[in-house]
Amino acid sequence: MNIARLLLLIALGASATAHAANLEFTVTDKDGQPVPDAVVLLRYLIKPATPPPVAATTVITQKNMKFEPFLSVVTPATTLRFTNADEFDHHIRANGPAAADGASTDFEARIGPQLGRIYDARLTTTGRYTLGCHLHSRMIGYVLVSDTPWFGRSDANGRITLAGLPDGPVDLQLWHPEQFLDQPLQRVQLSATTAEINTRLNFVPRKRKNAGV
Repeated sequence: MNIARLLLLIALGASATAHAANLEFTVTDKDGQPVPDAVVLLRYLIKPATPPPVAATTVITQKNMKFEPFLSVVTPATTLRFTNADEFDHHIRANGPAAADGASTDFEARIGPQLGRIYDARLTTTGRYTLGCHLHSRMIGYVLVSDTPWFGRSDANGRITLAGLPDGPVDLQLWHPEQFLDQPLQRVQLSATTAEINTRLNFVPRKRKNAGV
């Protein structure tokens, strides 16, 4: 093995194991206002050796005529566990992206006090799933199945904190359930000196009632 190749392997190994400090993201809209329920997606140009842990199951509760949380972000093969906490029936209608072979990924179920309060769905196709209820048309929610395990969802103040991110170059992309087009990529070099990154959507999302839920 020549010296140049050895040095390259050492550098790659260091980038795979080095970790930045906690990193703060701020998401604003086109007018500079904080945006809740936006997603930061980080795609490493040099894939770290150890991916972050991901949840095997994510719970979405139908409560007070709402999907809680309004937006869930998961990785492929995560089980979505829908539960009904109300004293009346709800329907689950999910419209998803087309699978690689063109097949539909839509699914639906009905759950309630007399029908059973739990329904599990395992999603393997990345992209946006829009949730609704045939019985209560005002109920809406979203699931993003992410193609990267490094992601975060903004809170009511447009803030996201991600801990222990590996150092290295990443393509940072914002995502919001109301967007019509992909948000532009932003190339960022993460390191221990990276403390905060400000990001901005290229549109203004609609104001949502009960946005903090």
